[in-house]
This record gives sequence, C-alpha cells and structure tokens, in this order.
Amino acid sequence: LEMSLHEGQANDALHNLRIYLCNKAILFRTTVRQAKSQALKTRAWSQVMSVQQAVSLHASIYTKTRKQMMKLEPGQDQLQKYKPLLHEQLKISTAVGNPNARGQRN
Repeated sequence: LEMSLHEGQANDALHNLRIYLCNKAILFRTTVRQAKSQALKTRAWSQVMSVQQAVSLHASIYTKTRKQMMKLEPGQDQLQKYKPLLHEQLKISTAVGNPNARGQRN
C-alpha cells in the first residue's frame, strides 16, 4: 500500500515536471525572445524564474519520493521505471519548437 502511494506521488511529480519544462520552453520562445525593451525582458525573466522554481520543487519532491521508495525494496520493474533524475534532464531546448531552424530535418 505504501509503495503504491509513493508511486502515485512520483508519477504526479514527473507529470508536473513535464508540464513546467514545456511551459518554460514556451515562455522562452514567446516572451523572452519577443521582449524588445529592458522592462519587458525583466518581466519575462521573472516569469521564467518562477517556472524554474516550480521545476526545482517538483524535482525535489520526486527525488525524496524515490529515496523513500528505495527504502521499501522495490521490484526490478520499479527500479527501471523510477530512475534518478539527472541535471541534464531538467534543461530545455527550444530548438524542437522551431522546425525551420538551421540543422532541423525530418
């Protein structure tokens, strides 16, 4: 029972991470790059930083939940599914959103 609760919490944290990382990529493309004045750039970066705080929060929740799951001796399938988060996985690339950019081919 406790393992299934931890699995649900980990799934929720991963889902929220995906949502916030997508939001961050969209903010970069629509707000930060489009900002022409210093005031708009500052406002755009403050929005990005608030989304980054949410990403950090959900990454922390996932890491703590995974740590608790490891104490309960999970099965092999759970070890495969709930891997440790790497710092590179929390970075975004806006190149995916621009299909006409140089070097982007099907």
